[in-house]
Amino acid sequence: MRDFTCSTSVKGLPYHRVEYTLLSLPDTREHFVRAAAEFFVQSWMSSALPKMLGVWQCWETALQEDRQDYQRYLDHLFSGGILVDDPRKGVGRTEAMATFSETMLRWLRKQHSPLHVEPEVPRSPEYGEIDLIEITGTHGDYASMQLTMWEVKSSDTQASGHNDKIYKQLKKYPRRFYAMANSIATRYKDDSDYAFKHFLQNMSRMVMNRQPQVHYGVFITYDAAILQEEALVPNLHKYPVGHPISGECCHQLALFLVPNFRQLRLDVWQCLHLM
Repeated sequence: MRDFTCSTSVKGLPYHRVEYTLLSLPDTREHFVRAAAEFFVQSWMSSALPKMLGVWQCWETALQEDRQDYQRYLDHLFSGGILVDDPRKGVGRTEAMATFSETMLRWLRKQHSPLHVEPEVPRSPEYGEIDLIEITGTHGDYASMQLTMWEVKSSDTQASGHNDKIYKQLKKYPRRFYAMANSIATRYKDDSDYAFKHFLQNMSRMVMNRQPQVHYGVFITYDAAILQEEALVPNLHKYPVGHPISGECCHQLALFLVPNFRQLRLDVWQCLHLM
């Protein structure tokens, strides 16, 4: 995604705030839409690559059975065979916007080459767990490793309407994390990187003890043309209760400001052959 976006950091806050916007270059939006559609296929259909990429690229000549398989990977976006998100009618269903925004976060974070992300591939928002877990650092260097738990939201109008929901979710993250951490650590119990394995084994306790290796992130996608009347999660640094708020910032607010967000989603869904 870095080929299509520029970032601006906002200083003077008790957390890191970065705003991403599309580059103002000819054809940026058109190229972004196709690249985003390709990333959707690579992420949501990773177990069936490169076949599904071929189906996407040669849709008109692909077998009907293959096209049905392709669409089933994004089945949660449909109801009665119809895409639930129809921006042309001013309707943005939560499932579709959440799917779009989480996929954009995965795309943005790829450049940081994380040691591990969880879930390893995207899943429907209906599961209601931690949206994205990211472990970064250097293999073999325990001190460099950090855990970031991301909450993802999106809005066609006033994104601040999610503030209270985000705070409530972050409060729940420490307890939610235990089962997920157990799954991750078990999966890597025979890993040859002792430092990484040790970090995984300690993660749950780090989260419950509010240790600074644990970071919390919020990613929000919204329409850049809509004037935001209220601040977005101004109290982010206070959640969950007891987490360090002095010294090095341990929270991140990443915003993706999209001009005409509804139309961009429509363009991506059409490029994906979903409508």
